[in-house]
Amino acid sequence: MSLIITSSDTLETIKRNSACPPFLFQILDSTTTLQERVENSLLTSLRAKTSFAEWIAALLALNPKATLNNGKSLSLAEVLADDSVSIKDLVKLDISLEKGDLASFEKVANTPGDHSIVSVYVYLKFSAGKISQARIVATGVSKSAYDQAVCSKFLIGKALDKTIVQEFREMMRAEFTPAETYLASSTYRKEMVAVLVEKILLNKINGEI
Repeated sequence: MSLIITSSDTLETIKRNSACPPFLFQILDSTTTLQERVENSLLTSLRAKTSFAEWIAALLALNPKATLNNGKSLSLAEVLADDSVSIKDLVKLDISLEKGDLASFEKVANTPGDHSIVSVYVYLKFSAGKISQARIVATGVSKSAYDQAVCSKFLIGKALDKTIVQEFREMMRAEFTPAETYLASSTYRKEMVAVLVEKILLNKINGEI
């Protein structure tokens, strides 16, 4: 499945595209209103990092190829991390998902409007029974709108089993140290990131997703 998103496409246009992966459709459907989707394009959503944290986190988990107006191609993560690259130079994103890829998310939300306290976005690609690509992004765990889990690299080259999941859960606990907020304590949010990622991985092992 391949989805091309231009910088001027509205979020509603993206959601209604027949090639939109269920993963992204669910994110847009559950974290944005119709008015927000109609009024905001891909470009404006990437600029408004806090307002569209979950959407951007989901895109970063997939980390699609980004084409700039000078013809250069980078990953979306590179575009957002490189201060020398302007978001306004983005022309399009090329999102490609294959059968067997895992793209899933979980969140904890008990706030008015069902806004998430913590959410995690997991993407895994498999080859010959082992993980060949792994990207995990979380919201609600840092000063920025989202943060990428460096320890995702631990999963690459490994078969997904319960022993690996348990070991990875402990690594996730150690990676993030969220600041205290009125919504939830640092300890709670650190624990929930690990729990939510573990839930997704176990669901994959058990054939539930």
